[in-house]
Amino acid sequence: MTTTLTPVPRRLCLLFAAAAVSLSACNSGNDATTIDVSAAASLGPAFATIIEKFRGANPGIEVLLNTAGSATLVTQIRQGSGADLVALADDALMDELVASGDVQADDVEVFATNALAIVVAKGNPLGITSLADLATKKTVTVMCEEAQPCGRSALAVLEKAGVTLTPASLENKVSGVVQKVEMGEADAGLAYVSDGRSRSETLDMVAIPAAQNVVNSYPIAVTTSGDEDARKFAAFVLNEGREILGEYGFGEPTP
Repeated sequence: MTTTLTPVPRRLCLLFAAAAVSLSACNSGNDATTIDVSAAASLGPAFATIIEKFRGANPGIEVLLNTAGSATLVTQIRQGSGADLVALADDALMDELVASGDVQADDVEVFATNALAIVVAKGNPLGITSLADLATKKTVTVMCEEAQPCGRSALAVLEKAGVTLTPASLENKVSGVVQKVEMGEADAGLAYVSDGRSRSETLDMVAIPAAQNVVNSYPIAVTTSGDEDARKFAAFVLNEGREILGEYGFGEPTP
C-alpha cells in the first residue's frame, strides 16, 4: 500500500522554523557557565557575599565555592581538583602552585591582608585579656596546625609574646578553631580578625597588640584551568570585592 504525504503549506513551515529558532535561543540563554573557586577557609563568609553580588551582576555565570585550609587547597589543586581560581591566606603556598605550573606568576595578585585575634565565647566568661592568659592551666585553647597559615601565624605570635602553651587541639582550618569555641569545647582560639568579625553574634574578640601580631597577605590567581569567566570573577574580587572584604575585617594589601 502506498501512503500519500500531504505537503505542509510553506507558511506553516516558516512558523515551525521560527519556533525552533526561538526555543534554541531560550535554551542557550539558560546555559550558565560554572567557575570552581577554591578559597582559604577564613575567606568563606566574605566570599559568600562577594559571590552573591557577582551573580547579580553576571547572571550567566555560576560560582561554586570550595573552602579549606590553604595548605589543603594547594594539595587538592596539585592533585587535579580542577579549580579555576584560587585565593589563599599565604604567599608561600601560592608560590608552590606557581612552581608546579598550576598558576602563572603574572596572574598572582595580593588582594587583602588579615591579622590574628583571640576568639572567646560571648561575654568572655574567663576574662581573657592577653596571650599570657592562654597559658594558664584553666584555659582550654585551640589553634590551627602548623601546616596551615593560621597555624604558622599563631606560633609566630606566641613566640613574639614569649608565651608557651599546649593547645587542646590543632585544627586543619581556621573555621575549625572558631567552631570549637562556639560549641564550648574550648575557652579560646587563635583565629583571624575576620573570623571574629563574621561570628560577632556568638563570639567576642580580644585584640592582640600590633607588636606581637603578624599580618598575612592573601593572594588570588586564575589557575591554568581557568577561563575568561574566572578572570572576570578575579577582577570583581579585586575591585567591587574590596569593600565587602573590609566589612568582614580584612585589611588592604600592603603597598
